[in-house]
Amino acid sequence: MVRKTTLSSLRDFKRIYKYGSKTSNRYLTIRFLKRENRGGNRIAFCISSRIGKAAARNRLKRLLREAYRTNEEKFKKCYDLIVIAHQPLKEKTFEEVEQILMSTSEEANLLMRK
Repeated sequence: MVRKTTLSSLRDFKRIYKYGSKTSNRYLTIRFLKRENRGGNRIAFCISSRIGKAAARNRLKRLLREAYRTNEEKFKKCYDLIVIAHQPLKEKTFEEVEQILMSTSEEANLLMRK
């Protein structure tokens, strides 16, 4: 994932939390906000320390990153996204994580129509 496509500034996070929308389920919460300027999506993955130790958190972050990367062309453009993982997600395989990310994104209407 290119550095330009990641969210990192506190100002961006505050803007998404204040003005953005969210959708969630048992495994994920996705907060999102449409940007005015053109370009691709910017994304951040938040994994709480309640998920487990560093190895478990890093594994989950890698799975989420890869699930997004392989399906990036299916997402609508010009969005800032914050993906927040919940405790039950740490037991899932890559295929399950990918399916959960895509279904949650579909609920949020973040995927392009076929």
